[in-house]
Amino acid sequence: MKKEIPFVTYGNAELALKEDAGDFAKCPNCKKQHRIKFGTVDGKESKSLGFISCGKIDYLATLNGKLL
Repeated sequence: MKKEIPFVTYGNAELALKEDAGDFAKCPNCKKQHRIKFGTVDGKESKSLGFISCGKIDYLATLNGKLL
């Protein structure tokens, strides 16, 4: 059985309506606040994608600095 790959889509207009991300985001699993971790591009932090970790699972929390 193949595992399905999740996906998400947002248009620019939809993303513009989302709240700006701070340092924390609400976890969809435990409903607590977790610190947002961002990746790096060329050695500098990039706000393109932000993730939170709950236990051993990571969740996509932000896109271009906006909360999802």
